Amino acid sequence: MGAGKPVQVERIEYPQRSFRSRMSWLGLRMGAYPVIAAWSRSEEKDWPYHLFDEVAGRIVPPVAGNFREPVQLPNCDAELQIPRGARSDRAILYLHGGAFIIGGLASHRRLAGSIAANAEAQVLAVGYRKMPDYPPSVSVQDCVDGYLWLLERGFTPEQIVIAGDSAGGFLTAMTAVMIRDKGMPRPAGLILENPLIDPTPSRRREGAYRVADPLFPHRAFTEFDKLIRQTEPAGDAVAPLDGDLSGLPPTLIQVGSHETLRVDSEDFAAALAAVGVPVRLEIYRGAVHVFQAFIDLLPESRVAIKAMARFAVQCYGDAGWSAAP
Repeated sequence: MGAGKPVQVERIEYPQRSFRSRMSWLGLRMGAYPVIAAWSRSEEKDWPYHLFDEVAGRIVPPVAGNFREPVQLPNCDAELQIPRGARSDRAILYLHGGAFIIGGLASHRRLAGSIAANAEAQVLAVGYRKMPDYPPSVSVQDCVDGYLWLLERGFTPEQIVIAGDSAGGFLTAMTAVMIRDKGMPRPAGLILENPLIDPTPSRRREGAYRVADPLFPHRAFTEFDKLIRQTEPAGDAVAPLDGDLSGLPPTLIQVGSHETLRVDSEDFAAALAAVGVPVRLEIYRGAVHVFQAFIDLLPESRVAIKAMARFAVQCYGDAGWSAAP
């Protein structure tokens, strides 16, 4: 597919940082960082990955008033949420994060439901198959099945926005690429929250951000890459930056200013703009990885969710939306 005329990245930086955001940084550094560091030193052990989804699902309540319906896709479970006041012509396909290892429908239920409620849209969250049993390429196939389910339910492509956080951002991009390559009509827009775009650390240039990341030791990315190479038949994950990005829909990317994956967000935004894809990059000062999930704690989370909802509504209302030149 031929590339379009290059456009500029619409870049928005939020300079304010709340006290609660500072505390969340400290909390992750003291609580989550040691666990991830321990995993990176002993990844070969049989870790109980399923516990994260189970525990998070019990701690984090769903959005009050959202109707929930279990859905069975060809190879995985999914869940449809319909918020009060949701329109019948708006849908979000939500792809959760968790490094292709942890997370699921329960852990991300409130986040997906909050975005949908603010956008007055229905949301289908996909519980895609994960590592170490299945490689990311299989996860992408499950996500495409979720898109097909929404089409079969009666939504048109112009009424669907695909969204995902962290590894779900990778899946969002790759699902859109697969949809295009299969000759299917593209969705109205893409939303990537703190996306992991390039799983291979050797190809990620090292920026000043990684030293300030409260969640990920650099070694974790090396071990993560090793796990992908062990599970992928090709020995490596095909990343969004590996191929043609032309023809993808308007894209919103959100990321924290001092997290390791800011590099991924900036590189992906630049690559999209280079082939004419309208893209908006929002950088939140000092925000932690997937800060959007701290809906009830951080003012930055609520700002980000409202921004995602506004973007989605723009995409639904105007399939030709474009970033400011």
